[in-house]
Amino acid sequence: MTGEKNSSSHSDVDRTPVAQDIWCYSTKEKAFTWHVVVNHDKDGYVDRVECKVSKTIHKYKKEKTAKPDAKKRTVTRRKPSSTQIIKTSATLEQSWFDGVKHWGDKVVKDFDPKKYFDEGEVLTHHVFGKGVVQKRRDNRIDVLFRNEIKTLPSVIKPS
Repeated sequence: MTGEKNSSSHSDVDRTPVAQDIWCYSTKEKAFTWHVVVNHDKDGYVDRVECKVSKTIHKYKKEKTAKPDAKKRTVTRRKPSSTQIIKTSATLEQSWFDGVKHWGDKVVKDFDPKKYFDEGEVLTHHVFGKGVVQKRRDNRIDVLFRNEIKTLPSVIKPS
């Protein structure tokens, strides 16, 4: 009986082979990202995974066990032709695509901690690539890169 109960609560994704990619919740990033299966439990289901973003190994978190707000986050974009800020709810990767697309043909600044960046601006980082500034907090900015959000240093707005 217990074997039947376990099989009905698991899906085919839960049996992904070791060293294969799997899309699941990252406890460190607090978002859904790509992982690599590291280990199975005694019943042959995925037990532990390694996050491709943060490189941490943690217990496999299925979609239904994750926090409800993990799939979507409110993301800030700036229309390229104005200063109007748009707030939207979407997956991290989709939000990143939308932010870069809405920035359009405007100049993309290289990241430098000595430069000032506004919410919704697009920047390029030598390690993380293109990113969209989500939030300013004094001398820090939260930047959405393709699959992750990073906090980077930035100067306070010049007066």
